[in-house]
Amino acid sequence: VLISCLVAVSPFLFLSILPEAIWEQTVLPPGFGILFVVFIPLGMGYAVVTQKLMDIDVFIRRGAIYGLITVVMAAILSAAIFIVATFRESIGAPEEIIIALALGAIATVLFGPAKKGIEILIDRFFYKDRYDYRQIIQSLSISLNKLKEFSDISRLIVGTTVHTLNLSGSCLLVKTHSGSYDVSAAQGTFADSSTQKQLMTLMPQRSNSIEFPNTASTVNPDVAFLIPLATGEKEVGILCLSQKVSRQEFSSDDIYLLQGLASVTAVALHSAMLMRDVSIRDTFTSIASHELRTPLTSISGYAELLLKREPPKEKRNSWLKNIIDNSQRITSMVDDLLNITRIQSGKVSMKLEGVKVSDTIDEQLDIIRASTNKHKFAIDIEPDLPDALVDRDKFGQVIGNLLSNAVKYSPNEGYITVSAHKDLQRNRVVVSIADNGIGIGPSDKDTLFTTFHRIQRPETQGVRGSGLGLYIVKEWTEAMKGEVWLESELNKGSTFFVAIPIHNSNSES
Repeated sequence: VLISCLVAVSPFLFLSILPEAIWEQTVLPPGFGILFVVFIPLGMGYAVVTQKLMDIDVFIRRGAIYGLITVVMAAILSAAIFIVATFRESIGAPEEIIIALALGAIATVLFGPAKKGIEILIDRFFYKDRYDYRQIIQSLSISLNKLKEFSDISRLIVGTTVHTLNLSGSCLLVKTHSGSYDVSAAQGTFADSSTQKQLMTLMPQRSNSIEFPNTASTVNPDVAFLIPLATGEKEVGILCLSQKVSRQEFSSDDIYLLQGLASVTAVALHSAMLMRDVSIRDTFTSIASHELRTPLTSISGYAELLLKREPPKEKRNSWLKNIIDNSQRITSMVDDLLNITRIQSGKVSMKLEGVKVSDTIDEQLDIIRASTNKHKFAIDIEPDLPDALVDRDKFGQVIGNLLSNAVKYSPNEGYITVSAHKDLQRNRVVVSIADNGIGIGPSDKDTLFTTFHRIQRPETQGVRGSGLGLYIVKEWTEAMKGEVWLESELNKGSTFFVAIPIHNSNSES
């Protein structure tokens, strides 16, 4: 209201009162009374009310717009005064009133278009990133409610923050059942895998001092905010935001927007996670029943044959071996299903201790060699390799699962290379298992470590497996504070890497 009044009286102020106070003379020609000027402010005041100018949020922007409007209106008034002053002798009081009314009407009519044009001009040069944060939050909430797929929800959240705030990058980390974090979606500079690894290293360092609304640039200059996404006391993820492309500071509207986004996205992610868990359980039941039925049928059939017949010794031994193989297959599958249940219920217990990596590799190689005589193995273990801080049984299962996959997806007479070396810079031991098999395409890499994922290609037809092995590898490794990744090329082979912490005197405590 104050600004509206100032805008309304400014022509009279600049053309009458100030000149008279400073130079002791008025710009208005003799014969012009206040009646001439008052209709202009009244028209402008009416325009201020009808155009709802007080809804403008940025004070400086508002001042610039009103200032330019004042200049425009003063220019119109000055032109009119010049014309009237020129023909002063032939104009009487009635004509003055008519002219004042006409100018007031012109000012009222021009006020809206002038305001709009000046707004566009100001925004184009000084407020390129301006937006209505309330409308953005409302639109995002409506869009999220329409989506069902977890991946689509994640991409929408990341895309909205990047485009609205003009960020260099954004990354959404979702919390897994084991308490670690997975990259759910990323854009811009944060789409790079090395940058994502840097973001992961920030997770253990998190504290109130670097969490939103405080900035995280003190620990990483490229990261503006780490925004926890939580429903109640349950954290579902972290939204990592980069600095703006323009390197401008975040405004108060930006902060309000991020606060609203954090609330809306946390609820959407939590709901999507619940739906995903239900879907996983349904898939779990379906696959488990299907995968268990085949070996059970085989065991039942051969056992029944042994009861009813007396086959030759060679055939009898073959039937018995089939029963044993299928029993082991069921045992392995049940173990995998139980492990998945423990992981997803958060009831994973880790007994971390110093373990000699070479001994674990040798044990698992002995087991895998007994299952195949068609593959060749090469061992490359660095001398004086330090012990790793791991759960002995679970680390053995990680190596065993990777070796089993290398055998399954390599051709007969294929080479499998097992290597281990120390990475003292990052205080860890890195084990790699490489094969020259079918390789893994880009479309499978993103979902390779998820539950029940199977590579669907002609070369994989007939390869047994539940699609749980690599998920367990990832969860076990991350629960031991390690990291797993792969490098692969189609039809040339794959190399899986497992990095685990080095054991030292203070590790177990």
